[in-house]
Amino acid sequence: MPIIYDVDVVEPGKPVVRISCDARSTTMAVCGSQTNLFGELDAECEVKLPCTLPPLGSSEVVLRVAGRAAEPARILLIRDMSVVVREEKK
Repeated sequence: MPIIYDVDVVEPGKPVVRISCDARSTTMAVCGSQTNLFGELDAECEVKLPCTLPPLGSSEVVLRVAGRAAEPARILLIRDMSVVVREEKK
């Protein structure tokens, strides 16, 4: 999926950390698509982003996430974009 997510990690008293995650580099994705009568493609993907957040403190943490097309010529419209952050168990 040609999307790049820019994530700003904001913690009180610390400098803002910016991470860029390119979804094209994922090794895990589940996607589906359909084409309507007008030939328009509608696709949905769930991907595991190939990036890691820095260690987070115990205080409030704000994640500012912005998504953008990595290949604007291939994507005509983005209707929805969401990010779910999960802590991986070790």
